Amino acid sequence: MWQLPEMSALPKYHQIIHVIEEKLVSGELQPGERLPTERALADLFQVNRSTVKRAYEELVANGIVIAEQGRGTYINPDKWFRYTGNQTNWHNYMKHSRFSLSVPFMDALKAKQREADPELLDFASGDLPVSLTPEIELPHLSWQTLLSEEANDAPSGYEPLRTVFAEQLSQRSNQALTSEHVLITSGAQQALFLITQGLLSPGDAIAIEAPSYSYSLSLFQSAGLRLYPLPMTDSEDWREQLEMLYGKHRIKMVFVNPTYQNPTGKVMSHAARQRLVETCGKLHIPIVEDDPFGMLTPSSIQPLYSYAPDNVIYIGSLSKVVGATTRIGWLTAPPEVIKRLAEARNEMELGLSIFPQVLAYSLLKSNGFSQHVAHLMQQTTTLRQTFQKQLRLVFDEAIQFEPITGGYHLWVSLPDYVTTQREYDHLLKQNVLLMPGTLFGDSARYFRLSFIHFTEERLLEAVLLLKKQLQELK
Repeated sequence: MWQLPEMSALPKYHQIIHVIEEKLVSGELQPGERLPTERALADLFQVNRSTVKRAYEELVANGIVIAEQGRGTYINPDKWFRYTGNQTNWHNYMKHSRFSLSVPFMDALKAKQREADPELLDFASGDLPVSLTPEIELPHLSWQTLLSEEANDAPSGYEPLRTVFAEQLSQRSNQALTSEHVLITSGAQQALFLITQGLLSPGDAIAIEAPSYSYSLSLFQSAGLRLYPLPMTDSEDWREQLEMLYGKHRIKMVFVNPTYQNPTGKVMSHAARQRLVETCGKLHIPIVEDDPFGMLTPSSIQPLYSYAPDNVIYIGSLSKVVGATTRIGWLTAPPEVIKRLAEARNEMELGLSIFPQVLAYSLLKSNGFSQHVAHLMQQTTTLRQTFQKQLRLVFDEAIQFEPITGGYHLWVSLPDYVTTQREYDHLLKQNVLLMPGTLFGDSARYFRLSFIHFTEERLLEAVLLLKKQLQELK
């Protein structure tokens, strides 16, 4: 329903902007959807056409909508170019600040997950379930022991833990690393936050994959960064796009997830990795490599870091191996970069407690950890293969996806069933949880399916129930 807020002191054109932005946030308006003409919207709001024209012009300037002669005005299908810079009125600060407003769909999805209903078909969560976390007895740690271990703590984190991560990446990348190359963080997102706050400035342009989980991260918006896409369809050779983006927008960094990419599950080839680091090296653009499945990756797949250690910041995490509640991540970079980011964290008083670091170190050095990783790789490989086989059996050619060899997610399209946000909302009410493509900067006809919360026996039943619920949408 198109209606201006009552008793608003804002100018009419500002009110129109807020109505359109709120419809976009709520999902009532979708990327690529056509807006009413200026005359039609003026009639709906009972305002002058010039007022609507001014609202549309500001929305175009902010990259939220696109206006093309002969085609009309429509929501930007990418939304990549929105930069919420300096805001000047309190209404905008409170309702449209640089931190994204919560998405109603995600709020409802998380509420469903908290209910823990046994009938729930949770294809949305990519967090490791308790059944797959390590069954390892940790040593008894007294309070005095923890306090004494603080002597090994430093601005960059717990020295023994940094040494372990340095040794692991040294082995994977064939690079000589020490603890000076490592910063312990409170999960991978803190690592990304420190990079945006410590190495970038508001207004800087960065390139990220499209689609990408990074698209929805508030930390990029809160840092005032401009996002530009690198299409995953061209991920084998981004040279042309990178050179264009650098020439036109002077991009300062490239953020990529080259191994089991979220959401597509793709693995960048050796040749593509070489091309990427060579191109960025030539343009003097640093790369941030997010590698959450690093510990579950075969040795035949080398991280980007191994190709250009002086030009790549590597981010790792324990969450995919021991569970999301661990909240331990790490960042590997040249020592001078590590020192700068540690100083930035100290200035922001975002230090990390010694307690989870000592526990993580004890876990990594335990006798059973390597066996846990091997068992987890075996279990998830079986689940992954079973899931893809069952999807093909049940949906036949109606489903479209590229087979994956790692990770916990599958990027699929079912154009005969799901094409709009409204259908995801309906499925949610039926206890079917999916992650629509719009959350990753793509269209609603794509969605991400995660299989990690199902047992092998439950997968067939779950896929059959998914098809039943989808068919009821028709």
